[in-house]
Amino acid sequence: QEDRGGIPGNHYQPCGQAAPYAWACGHYISKKAVEDAKEQFKSSFVSYGKMVIYTYLPKELLPESFEDLTFDEFFSLYGQADCARDMRIEDIEAGVAKGIADNFEDE
Repeated sequence: QEDRGGIPGNHYQPCGQAAPYAWACGHYISKKAVEDAKEQFKSSFVSYGKMVIYTYLPKELLPESFEDLTFDEFFSLYGQADCARDMRIEDIEAGVAKGIADNFEDE
């Protein structure tokens, strides 16, 4: 593996095998660049909304195309996905609380 850019500890990695914040496909990716891209993505309401929708709604509720949705339809899907997200969080919280209670049941 060849050293790139004189940055100690950063060596060229083929695409698909690059470590985070290192050389990827011949380009150095800094932690700041990744954080900046993340903030830019999160600031895009539509892009972030699509991610929430794809992450939390079952595929049967996903539209064939986001381009064909009205704004109201998009907001409806976003709201459903946000509710599904809240439900997952509540399920995790309940599971953790039950686990803690079960763990200290005998005390």
